[in-house]
Amino acid sequence: MVEQLRKTGTLNLLIDPALKEAVEMAAADDHRSVTSLVEKLLTDYLRRSGYICRYPGQDEGIRPQDLTSENDG
Repeated sequence: MVEQLRKTGTLNLLIDPALKEAVEMAAADDHRSVTSLVEKLLTDYLRRSGYICRYPGQDEGIRPQDLTSENDG
């Protein structure tokens, strides 16, 4: 059985109304809620930037700015 993630964190944002409108349109085009789209975009960015691991259970690794010729596997 797949374990369901419990989402309990709340994040309130004040953004430009035009940006909010664009996010709402993008979410609708992607058949997502605004919350789902924002979470996906943040997750993708944080994975690419090395702040969170790509796969559950895997260590988070080394952030790109901390890579050296010695630790870049």
